[in-house]
Amino acid sequence: MSQSKKNQVKGNPLMNYFKSSVQELRKVTWPTHNQTIKLTFLVLGISLGAAVLIGLVDYGFSLGHRALLDLRPSHIQQTTTTKPASSQPIKINPSDVKVDAHPVDDKSSASSSDSQNDDSSSAKNDDVKNNSTK
Repeated sequence: MSQSKKNQVKGNPLMNYFKSSVQELRKVTWPTHNQTIKLTFLVLGISLGAAVLIGLVDYGFSLGHRALLDLRPSHIQQTTTTKPASSQPIKINPSDVKVDAHPVDDKSSASSSDSQNDDSSSAKNDDVKNNSTK
C-alpha cells in the first residue's frame, strides 16, 4: 500500500486536507530568529538597491529625452509647446448655429409612448417647417 493511502482517513475531505497540511507544516525546518532577521534585512537591502537603480535609469532616460527635445528646430518647439489662449468658455451666438429643419422620422423604432406624443411632435415639426420657410 502506498504512503498516501496509509495517511488518508475516512471522513470529511476538508478536515483531512487541514490535518495533512498541519502534518506537513510540522516537517518544515523553520529558520532561526537570527536567520529571519538577516534574511529580512537582505530582502529590504535588495529592494532598496533595485529601487535606486531603477530611479537612476529613469533619471538618465529623462535627461536623454530632454536633450533630444532640445535638438529640435525652434519653429517646431513653438508650435508644439503653445498653450491655449484662454480657459474661458466659448461664447456661441444663436445665429452661428445651423439647425436641420427636416428631422428624420423613424416610426419603425418608435415605442408606444412615442406614438402617443406623435400629434404634438408633428405639430411642432410643422411649426419649425413654417418658420424656416418664412
